[in-house]
Amino acid sequence: MLVPALLCLQAGEHRANAKLGYLCGWVGLFAAFSWIINTIVLFSNMPWVMGLLVHCIFATAFAIPYALVFGTVHWFRERWGMAWVLLFPTMQVATEHLSPALFPHHHGATMYRFAEMWQITSVTGVMGLTWLIFFANAAIAELAYRRREGRSLDWRPMIAVATLLIANLGFGHLRHGAVEAELKEAHTVDVGIVQTDITMDLRLEQDALTILRTWMELTREAATRAPDLLVWPEGAIPFNPHSESPVTAFGGISTRAFFEEVARSGGFDLLIGGGSHDEDPDAPRGFTAFNSAQLFTRAGVLKGRYDKMVPLPFGEYVPLSDTFPVLKDLVEGPGDFMAGETPTFFEGSDRAGQGYTFSAPICYEAIIDRQMWKLLGPGAGVDFFVNLTNDAWFGDTAEPWQHGMMAAVQATQFG
Repeated sequence: MLVPALLCLQAGEHRANAKLGYLCGWVGLFAAFSWIINTIVLFSNMPWVMGLLVHCIFATAFAIPYALVFGTVHWFRERWGMAWVLLFPTMQVATEHLSPALFPHHHGATMYRFAEMWQITSVTGVMGLTWLIFFANAAIAELAYRRREGRSLDWRPMIAVATLLIANLGFGHLRHGAVEAELKEAHTVDVGIVQTDITMDLRLEQDALTILRTWMELTREAATRAPDLLVWPEGAIPFNPHSESPVTAFGGISTRAFFEEVARSGGFDLLIGGGSHDEDPDAPRGFTAFNSAQLFTRAGVLKGRYDKMVPLPFGEYVPLSDTFPVLKDLVEGPGDFMAGETPTFFEGSDRAGQGYTFSAPICYEAIIDRQMWKLLGPGAGVDFFVNLTNDAWFGDTAEPWQHGMMAAVQATQFG
């Protein structure tokens, strides 16, 4: 609820109100994204103090919109009266949309567990729910302001809130039922997902062949359920899946041939997340690296590769390191991945030979609206998304829940 914060704001004290809004935003961001500290410490050579400093800078920068939103509440109220209850949520939506957030976090996404309330995101995106939440809180706050000022209560905003909520729930009920009915008649694809049960710090201590053996054991177990598509997570293997160089451990065949045979013998399409390398004589290391998803079809053919288009700062590259190469020596641990340039729309088929299409946003790409529009594809778009991720990177924190919450936005928005 935003009402307690709104009641702390004072008429005419716009600068003080902005400071209070900034403080609320800073504390909220610091608490919600505290997993950033542990992530930096775990996967770089930076000490805990530096991780804390980076996180403080993050909260300091991205709390600024809260100062603007809360600082204008009474400014709007003084100039436009009751209309502030409409301007306040509009201002919030504008800042959420325009703010260059490193990790988008929309307030409307908190409603993702309520199916009927949530369906409006298929029409307005998550911003519609953000607007409704802030409008409801503004309407309640207006009643409190008027009582504090000794004025008669005006119930029109609350009536509008109740009307919109009822209409939204009605729409949500109808759409949810329609979607469920459509799904019962839809073509289905059986998807298997394999995942290890160890944290990333332990997995990083393992050698490449030990990691591969673990995935293969899980794959053989999953194959007994005859999936149409089997998915390995982001960064599942620490070597190049499409390499055609012979590998002694694979009996002299290449990595590519090995995975093509896994898919062919298993009778499923196999989607693998892993780093990929392309030879590049002009690159400092003689090659360029990408965080990729690669599809090996049941026919035993490598058919498509997607290179992540939005690499993660401090995880997959060090910001400004191309301009200041010394940063790569100072900050050890993050990868040195290039950004992919184009989306890939994978084509697979089920065991009956019926085709399907999908795209594979990698990690936090699944919560970036502009990127998901690119990965939707032309026309009606792909049949489904497969979000390749490995939230074990972040341990037992709020991050996996935040990631899932924001990914649910895209699933509903695009149907």
